[in-house]
Amino acid sequence: MEQTEMNLRKKWWIVVLMIAVIFTIGAVNYLLNGHKYRLLSEAPIALVPDYQYMPEQFTELDLSIYDTLKGERISYGMTKADIEQIVGDAEGEAWAFVPSHPLEALEYADGLQIVYRLDRAISFIMGSEGTGRFVTMRNIGMANGAHDHLVAYGLRPTVASEDYDTYLFQQVDNGYKILEEQNYADNEELTVYHISFQKEDGKLVSVSLSDMLFAVKFN
Repeated sequence: MEQTEMNLRKKWWIVVLMIAVIFTIGAVNYLLNGHKYRLLSEAPIALVPDYQYMPEQFTELDLSIYDTLKGERISYGMTKADIEQIVGDAEGEAWAFVPSHPLEALEYADGLQIVYRLDRAISFIMGSEGTGRFVTMRNIGMANGAHDHLVAYGLRPTVASEDYDTYLFQQVDNGYKILEEQNYADNEELTVYHISFQKEDGKLVSVSLSDMLFAVKFN
């Protein structure tokens, strides 16, 4: 009987020792590699825009672009300070305007250019030198093919050509409507916007979004 109790005690201490070893190994592994793990309670950062859109229908969200690195929207009308809290400081001037224009064009990391009017964003340009970090709210960017935007935005752009496709849309009451080609020329309404996809040699080389006051005068 006494021998049996001793054997049970030995087995118990062996189990306790094994548990302690496993716990120690786990603790050391976490200390060395804990930065690789995310707590289950932490929400993952979305790397694609959350936008349930319909082709040929536009909403206020179409006046934004999306930073896939930060999981943040950057919208028409945002201040430079608010934008730079997301994308970082400008790397320099994209191009210069004559002093009489209250405009500033700045170059940011990963191929993004933003034009400001009176310190508020009025134009976003994503160029072919970009890394794919920035996309439209319909997830179209430099990683896409030359015609992918037709599926996302609609098969009938306001203006279509071999070199570019442009969608023109206007704010009307609480919504937006797509405009026909005859509304394009010399339309400088601040309630009218355009998003344009430039193509070259079968590739998408730039995406631009702005109001028409800027587009007509400077594009």
